[in-house]
Amino acid sequence: MLLTAPDQTQVIAREPWIPKRAALCLLVGFCLVWFYTLGARTLVPSDEGRYAEIAREMAATGDFLTPRLNGIRYFGKPPLQAWATALVFSAFGLGEWQARLWTGLCGLAGIVMVYLAGSRLYGKGTGISAALVLGSSFFWAGAAHVASYDMGLSAMLTCALCAMLIAQRPAASPRVRRNWMLGCWAAMALAVLSKGLAGIVLPGMVLVLYTLVSGDRRIWKRLHIVPGLALFLAIAAPWFVLVSLRNPEFPAFFFIREHVGRFVSDVHSRQAPWHYFLPLLIVGMTPWFGVLAQSLRHGVRAGAAGFDPGRFLVAWAVSIVVFFSLSNAKLPAYILPVFPALALLVARYLHSTSHKATLVAAAPVALLGAAALALLWIAPALLDKVPAPMQLQGGQRYWITGAAALLATGGIAAAWLARRARAWALTVLAAAGFLAGQALMLG
Repeated sequence: MLLTAPDQTQVIAREPWIPKRAALCLLVGFCLVWFYTLGARTLVPSDEGRYAEIAREMAATGDFLTPRLNGIRYFGKPPLQAWATALVFSAFGLGEWQARLWTGLCGLAGIVMVYLAGSRLYGKGTGISAALVLGSSFFWAGAAHVASYDMGLSAMLTCALCAMLIAQRPAASPRVRRNWMLGCWAAMALAVLSKGLAGIVLPGMVLVLYTLVSGDRRIWKRLHIVPGLALFLAIAAPWFVLVSLRNPEFPAFFFIREHVGRFVSDVHSRQAPWHYFLPLLIVGMTPWFGVLAQSLRHGVRAGAAGFDPGRFLVAWAVSIVVFFSLSNAKLPAYILPVFPALALLVARYLHSTSHKATLVAAAPVALLGAAALALLWIAPALLDKVPAPMQLQGGQRYWITGAAALLATGGIAAAWLARRARAWALTVLAAAGFLAGQALMLG
């Protein structure tokens, strides 16, 4: 595989990928599991039930302008997910998979975008690996199977920032750069319609941090700001204007209480320590946490002159984590937009080094699975001593045992394959992580 990006520090292994027929079978199997598990669990209160009910009332009343919950106007979130889910309810009826279909599709959209970005920047193999990493990461795959507004925001931010990555690469022609940047502006508008001003504030922070770290100020001249901003406003502004005209109390509630209030005060009682998100990042990146630190360090290294995608990806991850760490309101899903950047960094690192990096990724997963199996089966008496509300029920123990077994066997198999067939090693590790994550969700 030839290097296709300006980052000359990369030494991507010239290794064949898995056969196309096998890849197609794996892709079909992945999609079957992905969509089947959307409806395998009942909706979890309160968020899933609340968001499904907003969409149901929208479909029932035909009022797509003012969201309602139990007949009361609901201004906590913009309407993009409610619009999509209301249309799904109208077409396919009510149900768990219908309520989660939008988030499931958004999760897939994020996977497709990291594949496109990785392929355009570093070559097809890295793009495939980035898709494998993101699609199998516990947090991303799990969040895509929960009816939450955070996945819609994260997917649209992924589309926006990946479009910017593709547009800014030196090999892009002026026409290609313009089109991808317009796509970036459109995706930011959809992100705003998904969950508010974070859809444009977060990409802006990423760009500012990247500029400060890299010294690349010329990127601001390539953003196509005038046509991009016009497109952004054409997509995002109409709903905000119309809903404000019909409901004059909306602007103060939405922009002040739900945005400024969440960040600077404890209006929703969601305080947590500044390091709250760090362990979530490590757990959420399973089965790839073993190479997370190395991937970030590799991304910081300066590339060739001009646009530096590695540093852009690090700025993407760091700026969002720091922003929400400083906020008074903290919830696990707030850092979901970080995972696509981490997936690209991990894929870039794995394809820039020897097979030992794959071994380093696989070995901790095997150890984690083995340790979990030991805890579940060798020391059951220890588990029985935990408080009753925390004890595992029979069905839960089986699902968790299955997940641990998948991690252990997948990690061992990937470690064995690391030197012999690295592409298969990455695929096996991704499959084990994805199936283990889905088993935990079902449990």
